[in-house]
Amino acid sequence: MIDTIIGIGAIVVGILLSLSHFFQLKKILKVKKSDQISKMLYGIIVIALAFYAFANLYRGDIFMFISFMIGLVPATSVFVLSFVYDKNKKIKKSRRSKKRWKV
Repeated sequence: MIDTIIGIGAIVVGILLSLSHFFQLKKILKVKKSDQISKMLYGIIVIALAFYAFANLYRGDIFMFISFMIGLVPATSVFVLSFVYDKNKKIKKSRRSKKRWKV
């Protein structure tokens, strides 16, 4: 009985934690900038979520696996978009500098 309650609570908390990445993803898509995102932090989060997801799959705990996979999708999206929009920012800066020095 208590194991079931703890398991359900862990799944609910895991899903709620994954929602925090959706807010960050929404902000990146809205402003199309990622200069405030720590790539190292999101890299560690993605690796940890993937490890815990597959560890729970190996243990046979399918519900925790699903919970971690739900968190892995938006975290990976934030991680990838932080590079995409950071790259666009650097390209735009280099184009501006070429136009500025053109004589």
